Amino acid sequence: MSDLSRFRFRLLALCLASALSPAALAASPAVPSGNAALRDTHWVLQAQEGEPLASEPAQPAAHLVLHAASQRLSGFAGCNTLRGRYTQQGTQLALTALASTRKACPQMQQEQRFIELLGAADGYRIEGQVLSLLQGATVRATFKATTVKKSASPKK
Repeated sequence: MSDLSRFRFRLLALCLASALSPAALAASPAVPSGNAALRDTHWVLQAQEGEPLASEPAQPAAHLVLHAASQRLSGFAGCNTLRGRYTQQGTQLALTALASTRKACPQMQQEQRFIELLGAADGYRIEGQVLSLLQGATVRATFKATTVKKSASPKK
């Protein structure tokens, strides 16, 4: 065995020993629970007020992203883009200063109801990849996590 091979072997053994040491194991992060994160996750609307949404193939689905760095939200309400602010403390959630573009579309009633539900939310629950927005104990809207956004927050 050459000196280089012995060096590589010792280096590998040292790396493995340090990675498996009690100190390294204690510092390891906990195994994730499988729940998606509230913030910086792309949440696609699945149902509002218990009614599944009829999907329009040519139309992007309504969605929401709560940006961690800026405490702002952005999204799409089905026809118009959406923005606002949010505050979160524990499982309490308030979506405020909601504003949208004003393009007219066939499903305006559904879009308006979606924006109203967002503004009325006072809490949330995440189970796996499903986000439920709550008003009291009532589920008002249900979303599914589709992708995790790593991009920068919207501009102030």
